[in-house]
Amino acid sequence: MSTQTPAPKRSFWQNLKDGYTLTKRSFPQIGWWLATVGVGVVAIFVIIGILTGKWIMYPIFGISLAMLAMTAMLSTLINRAMYRQLEGHAGATSAVLRQVKRGWDVEEQPVAVTRNQDMIFRLVGRPGIVLLSEGPASRVSRMLDEESKKLGRIAGGVPVHKIQVGTGDGQVPLRKVLRHINKLKKAISRDEVPVVANRLRSIQAKTAGMPRAIDPAKVKLNRRILRGK
Repeated sequence: MSTQTPAPKRSFWQNLKDGYTLTKRSFPQIGWWLATVGVGVVAIFVIIGILTGKWIMYPIFGISLAMLAMTAMLSTLINRAMYRQLEGHAGATSAVLRQVKRGWDVEEQPVAVTRNQDMIFRLVGRPGIVLLSEGPASRVSRMLDEESKKLGRIAGGVPVHKIQVGTGDGQVPLRKVLRHINKLKKAISRDEVPVVANRLRSIQAKTAGMPRAIDPAKVKLNRRILRGK
């Protein structure tokens, strides 16, 4: 039986090179920007070294700091380039949700999709239930309202937040979605988060196999049940 040889791990410099190539598609001037920052930092420390008489120690320190500054700048630009290139593509929100920190229960697949590729994603955390939509505001507004009302009947008073992801009026750009989510006020406890998420996931699974005459969304659940009391 033949065994597959594991792929060699990529080095830090290989990843940095790939990141630079990716970023250059969105920011063609990135090479000049990085060079300006690097040369500028080194020049400052060279001047300090000359003025203090320590013209060897300070330039060496300046080179190290310049490399750090250039790496930090490249990292920031890589994130911006990624969001810029994802903007407008179907399912782009899911890429952002993969970066959500601990404490959130995230649905990897959209909970609602239309023929026009308008989507709604859902996650549950301390602020409650968050619905994220993709698509023009004229189409997704109604989808969000319907999904919000349904969850309001199921979740027993747990807050439901609606966020439209996009570049239109009243929408949140892709690059600002995480920041927007993190600003939401906490409304439920940590112990309630998995209970609410599992409840919604269970209802969603049952809905897929139920006749249309039965509406599980009408089953109300109060906060005591969510807490397991």
